[in-house]
Amino acid sequence: MSFRSRLRDHRGWSPGDEAAAELVQRLQASDTTATTIETLHSTIEELCCQYSRRDAVELRREAHQWLQHVDPVLRRPVGAKAHTELLVAGGWLALLAGSESQGAAR
Repeated sequence: MSFRSRLRDHRGWSPGDEAAAELVQRLQASDTTATTIETLHSTIEELCCQYSRRDAVELRREAHQWLQHVDPVLRRPVGAKAHTELLVAGGWLALLAGSESQGAAR
């Protein structure tokens, strides 16, 4: 089963899951292959889908956790395409975390 299908099929996904752990290992190893980037985007898409039904504080914390994994990879030399995709991923995570901060403040 592919990363994408595992992440899409699993409701209530959390950073402790096997697929997430593998993604974190890939990011820590500066693995910026298309598979890793696609999996990261799928993870972010799932977080965005959970926006309306998940606790704001919990979702914000998870978005920040993912940002902590993306940030070090952005500081390492990677190809231009991978760098662009990581910036997009970081932007979505920052937007998600910021939106949740605003929602929690209300």
